[in-house]
Amino acid sequence: EFVEKVKNILIRHDLKRDYLKGLIITHKHADHCRGGGYFINNSKMNIENFLINGDYVHNTPIVRDLLNNGRKNISNWVNVNLPGKIFEGSTIINIVNPDTNTKNNNINNSSISLSIEFKNYKLFMTGDIGRTVLLNKYSRGCNCNKETKNFFKVSHHGSYSGTDRTVLNLLNPETAFISAGNNRRYGHPHHEVLDMIIKFGCNLKISKRIGKDLCYCFKGGKIYCSII
Repeated sequence: EFVEKVKNILIRHDLKRDYLKGLIITHKHADHCRGGGYFINNSKMNIENFLINGDYVHNTPIVRDLLNNGRKNISNWVNVNLPGKIFEGSTIINIVNPDTNTKNNNINNSSISLSIEFKNYKLFMTGDIGRTVLLNKYSRGCNCNKETKNFFKVSHHGSYSGTDRTVLNLLNPETAFISAGNNRRYGHPHHEVLDMIIKFGCNLKISKRIGKDLCYCFKGGKIYCSII
């Protein structure tokens, strides 16, 4: 079912339903890569590039399955362990994190985090990095001004460890999205973060409340959201 939804999203963007230019694994925690091995091996999609931070080992069955199926099916691997830029047509993908080998065993702060620029839009895809790392990395030339339409994938599922008012002031998002499941173990998203984002004036969507898959489109100076 998930594979078909991914293919439908590609079709909505006028792309080939059986081809991905790249698959990014933000980090090796289970909630960010569970099912990745199955997707790679069984989706029957041609995946050209596999992007992952290879500078640390997190030896779990889920990670082993992901890496083994990646080796069998994707020929080009990119070890994302330094800041950089990827140019794809008029889109610029800025890799703002990580910038060092993970030595403090904080896998969340090793998340691959992006700032994606397209025309007058900016998309901040932060993974699970904490707010201290987020502020440090995204304050380096992200040019988060009021002339752009900024979309914020809220860090760490709406945890208070990932977002505060300083983060919102820096990124100045028009629209924010929180990816959180129904597992109540950690209580994500945290109420204080939700209140803060709403008071900031963001258009906020939360996956666990919607209960359906969403597709965001950026067109004509506006950000559109539709249910898949």
